[in-house]
Amino acid sequence: VRNATAVFIINLSVSDLMFCCFNLPLAASTFWQRAWTHGHLLCQLFPLLRYGLLAVSLFTVLGITINRYVMIGHPTLYPKLYSSKFLAFMVACTWLFGFGALVPTWLGVWGRFGLEPSIGSCSILPDDYGHSPKEFLFLVAFVIPCISIVVCYARIFYIVRKTAMKSRAMNMKNMNANKGQYDTMKPPGYGKKYMKATVSTDDSP
Repeated sequence: VRNATAVFIINLSVSDLMFCCFNLPLAASTFWQRAWTHGHLLCQLFPLLRYGLLAVSLFTVLGITINRYVMIGHPTLYPKLYSSKFLAFMVACTWLFGFGALVPTWLGVWGRFGLEPSIGSCSILPDDYGHSPKEFLFLVAFVIPCISIVVCYARIFYIVRKTAMKSRAMNMKNMNANKGQYDTMKPPGYGKKYMKATVSTDDSP
């Protein structure tokens, strides 16, 4: 696939498909039975894939937004930045950052995955020292990407609006220049002759 946007959309589709195939059936089963009955291993994998795939999706949407911003705001930089190698690196980073942030929790170093009795499902729990990475994950995998997306689209809007206003001003300038050139091409006394001809036509019986 040569189109960078298409590559990001395929990556987004893969992460969403994995979420639908793995997390949604387990969540539906837990909701139906009102208890977690799928064992310890799936209780570890369920929140890992839940938060990891969500982060991958958000990072991919951020990648699409940055791609559009570079395409509009820095067109000369676009071919260099979105070559095949760099594009593969960007897609890999969405998965590395998405799941890499959850490795300490998987190892039990910073929080842990387990069954949360209050909701009857598996999620991120505090570790033995009471530490939980939920606030950090919320900031890194949700707040920062969302703010970056808003900033990029605001810049796109500003660039497009500025370009449209400049193009409109240029068109008005060209119209005025063409009008002035047309006026200079008229023969001397053109307006008076036209008015006399009009008056004589109106006065004729």
